[in-house]
Amino acid sequence: RMSDASTELTHKEEELFEANHKQKQLKVQFDALTTRCAELDEENGLTTSKISEYDNLLQAKGKDYRLQALLADDPSCETLTGGTFFTIYLSPRDYHRVHMPVQGKLLRMIHVPGKLFSVAPYTVRQIPDLFARNERVVCIFDTAWGPLAQVLVGAMLVGSMETVWAGEVTPSKRKSISRWSYDDENIVLERGQEMGRFNMGSTVIMAMPPGMLSGDTAWPVSGRSVLMGQNLALMNPGSKVRSKPLSGTGADT
Repeated sequence: RMSDASTELTHKEEELFEANHKQKQLKVQFDALTTRCAELDEENGLTTSKISEYDNLLQAKGKDYRLQALLADDPSCETLTGGTFFTIYLSPRDYHRVHMPVQGKLLRMIHVPGKLFSVAPYTVRQIPDLFARNERVVCIFDTAWGPLAQVLVGAMLVGSMETVWAGEVTPSKRKSISRWSYDDENIVLERGQEMGRFNMGSTVIMAMPPGMLSGDTAWPVSGRSVLMGQNLALMNPGSKVRSKPLSGTGADT
């Protein structure tokens, strides 16, 4: 049990974090800021690859899982198959908020109850279909390039996930998949705007449709950090709007 002094300190730390976050939200610029957000590493931090024609995503070497399972059979799966995905691991010491890589209009949100396996690299390499088995919040946006899926994956000690439009989604007593439609609501999030958060580190999976990213993309170098505003990829000039960079979903602390 925490003492009153410890409780008071915890509250002050939370207030300081919130104040610091609000201040830095005002100066979000899409150039690389300096604080570490998540490690870029083939085994520890960021994984990026194609979504196969069979809708498979790479979890770890020798382990795939299905896009349909991850997104709970959302209609966007058909359009996203053959596209590209990023998996960004946020360790407990990383920033735990998720930001939009591009402007998007919210279409749907899905809460999928499930396990809370650790998403640490060792566990990801060992447990089949981990990301499609853990509890998660799936958010589908309409963008100028087609559908974008942002998936917040729960984990051990990460039973709380929330979005800016719905507040706290988990923990929840719901035992079955829940779906919300926002087609008739004009919820538009701008590039760089916060869309959700964890109460500790976890994993974000971002899936994009075929043709969205340019073949000229200079992929991030393994071992570097994902920083707020760092370019992860370039949009295809053949898309619906002019070419522009796709930025990291994290931000500085």
